[in-house]
Amino acid sequence: MKVVFIMVVHESDCAVHLKDSLHSIYLSASMCTCDTNVFIRTDGAISSEKIEIIRDARKYVSIDLFQGEREIGLTRNLNYLIQKTKGYDYIFRLDPDDLCLPPRIKTQIKYFEQNPDIEMIGSSAEVIDDDGKLKGVKKTPIGKIVFGGMMNY
Repeated sequence: MKVVFIMVVHESDCAVHLKDSLHSIYLSASMCTCDTNVFIRTDGAISSEKIEIIRDARKYVSIDLFQGEREIGLTRNLNYLIQKTKGYDYIFRLDPDDLCLPPRIKTQIKYFEQNPDIEMIGSSAEVIDDDGKLKGVKKTPIGKIVFGGMMNY
């Protein structure tokens, strides 16, 4: 089974958070038997520090880096990355300041397999500060939402 994470990195993103985010993907991937890749698109130029973090992360997770020449925004960059995901069974989305809990891939794939009528999953998020202290929880509504085939890419 092939899964891919898509991520857009902007110059304003924190380098430390990016490093932690990529490491969290590795931890989640290590809990499943999936072939896991990460597609990163830069929204314009980013610092050499962030480029180096991405290169270092390739030691433990497969990463394809697509460098955007100019800033075009999150939506256009995500659409660009989605077009690159042909052949993957599942697409996961993560921002460079998000952490992926270790059981995420395994848990969400299991849910998809048990509910074949489901095409997309969202999740709640624990909001933490720069020191890792819990600030609150963002809850995602529970239930089915019909998108009318919008996910046909």
